[in-house]
Amino acid sequence: MSRVRDFRAGQGGPITNQTSELARLLERRDEMGDTFPRLALFLAECPSAADLQRIAAELPLDFDRLLTAVYAYLPPGDTVAEPVTEPPRPVLRVLRHVRAFGYETTLKAGLQYAVDEDFDFVVVAGRGDKFDPEAVVPLLAAAVFDGAECALGVTQAGELPPPEARLNRRLNRILHTDLADHRAGFRLFAVPLLREIPLQENSDGPELETELFIQCKILRRLPRAVPLPVKRSGRRPLSMRQAWRILAAALGYRLHQLHIHRHGRWIIQHGGKYTFKSSPLGSHRQILDAVPAGARVLDLGCSQGLLAHELAKKGCHVVGVDKLPPEQVRLPYDHYHQMDLDNDIVQLPYGREFDVVILADVIEHLVHRETAMALVRRHLTPEGRLIISTGNVAIWFYRLSLLLGRFEYGPRGILDDTHVRLFTKATFERLVRQTGFEIVERRTTPLPFEIVFQTHAHNLFIRFLDGTYHFLTRLWPGLFAYQFVLEARIARLESSEAQWR
Repeated sequence: MSRVRDFRAGQGGPITNQTSELARLLERRDEMGDTFPRLALFLAECPSAADLQRIAAELPLDFDRLLTAVYAYLPPGDTVAEPVTEPPRPVLRVLRHVRAFGYETTLKAGLQYAVDEDFDFVVVAGRGDKFDPEAVVPLLAAAVFDGAECALGVTQAGELPPPEARLNRRLNRILHTDLADHRAGFRLFAVPLLREIPLQENSDGPELETELFIQCKILRRLPRAVPLPVKRSGRRPLSMRQAWRILAAALGYRLHQLHIHRHGRWIIQHGGKYTFKSSPLGSHRQILDAVPAGARVLDLGCSQGLLAHELAKKGCHVVGVDKLPPEQVRLPYDHYHQMDLDNDIVQLPYGREFDVVILADVIEHLVHRETAMALVRRHLTPEGRLIISTGNVAIWFYRLSLLLGRFEYGPRGILDDTHVRLFTKATFERLVRQTGFEIVERRTTPLPFEIVFQTHAHNLFIRFLDGTYHFLTRLWPGLFAYQFVLEARIARLESSEAQWR
């Protein structure tokens, strides 16, 4: 555990180029009073007490009103001189590790400190010898006025050195981004965002900052570029070996997405667990295509309402059922019922009146699967169709993972940690038949490449991958299909159901 004490330094220097923006921040601070965000400045590289004393002397005194804390880690045993000038600087804090650590470990510890201290935002300044207080103000303004959750400070340093420029282009190519500088020396993080990131799973090497960027990308909080009125970039020097490690981290993330190599740093839960897959060959589009225009549809386990808008466009009358509260469900639904489908006595106020019942990626979440299937039979018209989908646990990459001794659950996907039953092609079809249905149509889906590569389904490369891979799923569905989509009709009615006819 770090030891913390207040550090008071001397008179701060003025900021010349950012006076108006700083004034706006101070005015907002006075307006908001105690509700003003808790802002912190973390000096991620501060090798000695002398460096901290020098940096503290450069900080404008107005920062004491604006910031909750300015903090830095010093090596164990390094003494801090007593303040020799007034007024004191109560926002400054010295933190110490139990032993000497490198920059990346210190960066992780400093971000964790921001979380532990419950700040709202933290600005990270890189190299101490390149620190410029003028770089801090625009990032603070982006947090206070724009609510930026992640930002990179873009300086006036000009073109990146050739090795840095090559690395930046390769990272953009691998990660499908267009950042001008992946290794900016000044960064802003919203602390609620940091809470969602498994910081302690990250490495202690030069790839740490790239890992943080990728984690923000997974959480769909892509950094925004904030122009800074300084020329000193604060970027740390980079060796060839360090550049290869950074590239390896980006490639490792892509291998994780393909389930070839898995790592806990990329297993991150974010707000909406599921998103609409717009690929024509994805499960959502195949389900929608199977629903006739104008049909009466019962969407069981509708989640946030991913299919609702598209069904409404087809003129369907749609009833949604899920355990989420109504405010978390995207309407339009003609009716929405909040109830748990895993309750074995679930009742709906309808008769046998729906042309289509949808169970899209729901059955794997249920303990009482037979009860849910009986509910479908109870409300489906005699000629109606059940459209049901689930993931394929026997897909090739899970077979490979098992061969390598890995079988890790995560926040989404086939190994979603809320799944209570996993299916192969044979076991999925058996469940449907044994619960009173006759399968009339079988469909398969390719890997969700638009999600894997975090791009649009209409991208030509993604469309090529979709089509090529979908051909393999038709050749050998049990090995290559990512999901199975079955269309079925009622095969039998049990005596206990007669009252619902």
